[in-house]
Amino acid sequence: AGAALRGVVSANAAAFASDPAPAFADSHAARHVSHWAVAAELAARGIRTGCGVTWGIGNVGDMLARVPAA
Repeated sequence: AGAALRGVVSANAAAFASDPAPAFADSHAARHVSHWAVAAELAARGIRTGCGVTWGIGNVGDMLARVPAA
């Protein structure tokens, strides 16, 4: 049961990652190299995390691991 749940959670996270992916790509193109700069860009666009909160460096790091490199 645990493996199945982890699979579902991972699939949901991967699906959510496609929503802010263009913002991550734009942020990368603008040379925003710090997690704080990326978080500020996402906040400026009104994009929330999957839990509905504002972005922090931990959320950005987790998401960058899921978003394909630009």
